[in-house]
Formats: sequence, structure tokens, C-alpha cells
Amino acid sequence: SMQLARGEAIKRNGIVVLCVSDDGDECTGGGGWEEGWIVLDPNDRVLKQHQELASGLVLFELSSVSELSFDPSGVGSTSATFKLCQQAPSPGIEEKRISLTVTGRTRVETIKTGCP
Repeated sequence: SMQLARGEAIKRNGIVVLCVSDDGDECTGGGGWEEGWIVLDPNDRVLKQHQELASGLVLFELSSVSELSFDPSGVGSTSATFKLCQQAPSPGIEEKRISLTVTGRTRVETIKTGCP
């Protein structure tokens, strides 16, 4: 979703937003990313909707942001770091860290540090 939002900002030559959304229609401004998220085009139309995470998956937002935006050059408004953990059937089976730099680049890596 981060890569999609960045690419759409460049393609549409406008600001594209990725934000927490519990209803799939608008940014909720609160809550957690595990509730779901959406990508909005420069006219606030939903380009992509991601439902609540499946049972057994937990997404920790380690940077305390509920909205990310990308300008027409693809640069992000802020850096962010997420940790995706599989809690069932066994904790720690699959852990990923998703990082977004202020330049808009994303990186996904497998980690073994344990989940908060």
C-alpha cells in the first residue's frame, strides 16, 4: 500500500494519502493500523482499501503515525516503522519490519527480535 500510494502520487501529480480506516471509506484519525487502511487519491477518492488484519496477525506502528502522505515527487511526509507479527498458531513464527523513509522508499525485512 505504501508503494502504491507513492506511485500514484507521482502518476497523478498530486498528494496521495495512506491512512488508518476502520470503515474503508475515510480516514479515522485514530485507532490502529490493524483495523484496516485506505489509499486516497488527490481528490479524496479511495484507490485501495485494506480490511482488518486476519486473526493471528498483529501490526505494531512503532512511529506513532496514523496517516502517511506522498507528494507529487514521491517524497513522504514522514518516516515510519511498522512491525507485523504472527501471534497464532505460535508467536514469532513470522515477523516483518516495514520501514518507510522520508524519501518515500519502503523496505521489508524479516526479523527475530520478538514482538512487543
